[in-house]
Amino acid sequence: MRNRKVLVAALALFLALAALPAALAQATYTVSISISPEGAGSVTITYNGTTYTDVASLEVEANSTITLEAKATEGYRFDHWEIDGATYYDNPLNYTVTGNTTVTAVFVRVFTLNITKEGEGYVRVDGVDYFVFPIAIVYDANVSVTLEAVPADGYEFAY
Repeated sequence: MRNRKVLVAALALFLALAALPAALAQATYTVSISISPEGAGSVTITYNGTTYTDVASLEVEANSTITLEAKATEGYRFDHWEIDGATYYDNPLNYTVTGNTTVTAVFVRVFTLNITKEGEGYVRVDGVDYFVFPIAIVYDANVSVTLEAVPADGYEFAY
């Protein structure tokens, strides 16, 4: 009976030691990357000193910090990150991965309003007076802009 208990204890110890490497192994998680709207920019991920560009996903060790950096293509600007339901505005962003993670870089379409003038006067844009021309002001898409030509004394707006 005593030999049987020793044998059972030895077997239990062997099984526990055999499972130890798996228990000690660092868990890994998948970081999935997307861009909204598609084609509006790119995302660079830096992990353990290596920089990855244009990857759809990356395997990282649990509790690792990754650095996310978004770059907009022409006609867009980076707005924010959506990570597992939370919103972050820093760019670049350092983020600690504690589980499988879904990251979306959100970009906004922008347009440039180019203004020149002929004659004397100035232009008021959204309540701000501009006296030096030409000027270029970048606006998000679907934003209303108030534009007013203010002629100098003795001049009038011709259009």
